[in-house]
Amino acid sequence: MTKILKQNGVNGKIMRAQQSGKVLKQNYNFGKGWKSYNLNGEYVSISKQIPINTAFSVGFFGKRIGSSTYTYTFFTTDLGDNNLRFSFSFAENHNAYWNGNISVPKPLSNGLACINFDGNQGSFFNQTTFTNIGTGGLTSTINTILLLSSGNATNYQMLNGLFIFDRVLTINEAVYRDNNHLGNEFLNKLGLINYYPLTQAKILNVGGNNKVGIEDVISGEHGTIENLPAGTLQEQLDYANTNLFKIW
Repeated sequence: MTKILKQNGVNGKIMRAQQSGKVLKQNYNFGKGWKSYNLNGEYVSISKQIPINTAFSVGFFGKRIGSSTYTYTFFTTDLGDNNLRFSFSFAENHNAYWNGNISVPKPLSNGLACINFDGNQGSFFNQTTFTNIGTGGLTSTINTILLLSSGNATNYQMLNGLFIFDRVLTINEAVYRDNNHLGNEFLNKLGLINYYPLTQAKILNVGGNNKVGIEDVISGEHGTIENLPAGTLQEQLDYANTNLFKIW
């Protein structure tokens, strides 16, 4: 039996003790996530080049809000269906598309969405395994990743912890990440080249200019938040943090 000994905000830990008396540390983060539906159509644009036939893994935590029967695309590359995208639909399903081919939908209310590409084959994490999605490699180099504004005021997607590896994740790594949810360390950080917490906006240097965006805490390849209302950077920052991120 395990019981909580102490819960506070110090270093983001929940302290637990087993019957053996050994104290374990379990990370947690009951923070915020990026909200896909935004009144002015605000969206995130990340300049990220992924060449053809390069192995990679991209994923995030997703949380579906609402129960609409409509399908909304909330994550896409610059080529959309021709490379990869994620959408959500009724019954809290998430779909992944690879070169226009749809994966087996994954029921997902609060868990990991992830696409692996080994250089030849794309696959989608489906809770206990990776399911192949179509065949063939990327049709062209990816240059941009977009977190789209989609859905409506009662049906939308939340995202947290966007990551990119320069290798495929093993099923053990994906299951570990999925089971531990927000705030936990990766099982293995080897090859982790980009990580966007997606908990808040910041004023960041992007391409030599200061912009309001989302931080990449690994490589500094920050994303920008587009379509923000006119104003100073501080005014745009305050608006973004008040309206575009929601408590998880």
